[in-house]
Amino acid sequence: MLREGPLHAALKEGMARPGNRLEVRFDRFVIDLVRADGELVEIQTGSFGALGRKLDALLDQHRIRVRSEEH
Repeated sequence: MLREGPLHAALKEGMARPGNRLEVRFDRFVIDLVRADGELVEIQTGSFGALGRKLDALLDQHRIRVRSEEH
């Protein structure tokens, strides 16, 4: 787990379903959750600025859901 706080970890675990994978490496990025159907899930508890490069690199070829929660 890469520098995640307890809220981020709890949300990730709470969203996980059987067959999902957590903390999966895609190219030079780590995706919070990969669903069994291939959907990528990113959980943000802070600024969306950190997602910019990741989304630019992955959106053309992947479905990505972004879940935002304030802390």
